[in-house]
Amino acid sequence: MRKKLLITEVFISMLIFSTIAGTFFVSSSSANPLPPVDPVITIDSPQNATYRVNTIILSFTIESNWGVYLCFYSLDGQKMKPIENLTVISREDANIGKNPAVYRTTLEGHYVLSNLSQGEHNVTFYLITDHEFSLYRTYEKGDVLYSATAQFIIDSSSSFPTVLAVGASGGSVAILGIGILTYFKK
Repeated sequence: MRKKLLITEVFISMLIFSTIAGTFFVSSSSANPLPPVDPVITIDSPQNATYRVNTIILSFTIESNWGVYLCFYSLDGQKMKPIENLTVISREDANIGKNPAVYRTTLEGHYVLSNLSQGEHNVTFYLITDHEFSLYRTYEKGDVLYSATAQFIIDSSSSFPTVLAVGASGGSVAILGIGILTYFKK
């Protein structure tokens, strides 16, 4: 009887010890040693504002760990168009000292939209994959990795800046003319 009790106590002690040790090891390691992989698109231009011209420069920044960068834009829900002139601004190891190395790349892009009609517009930027891969979810070729949207208004019909500029020019010409007449009259 005493032998069974001793074996039971040893067994329970081993279970408790392994539970404590397992908890320690699990809490001291990370479940996913890789840095976050989600891309980010920051839209610098256009902002949520009213523009008095009908040509806008799209300006944006992309931060991503992805190795492939297919960037598209869509104006007012129309068909997506590619943006091919992306410039690499920086490339840093986001998983410093760990294996595998994961590089966080920052890209900058610009695109000119001209002949925009009067009224409200929105432009959406898309980062799209060109191959299949799996991380925390499976991505198929053509899946949208991330998107960001900006809204703006085109109101080039307003003549306030033009009237102000013409009025200021006319006023300065009149003052200069009066000054010259006064100088020569003496």
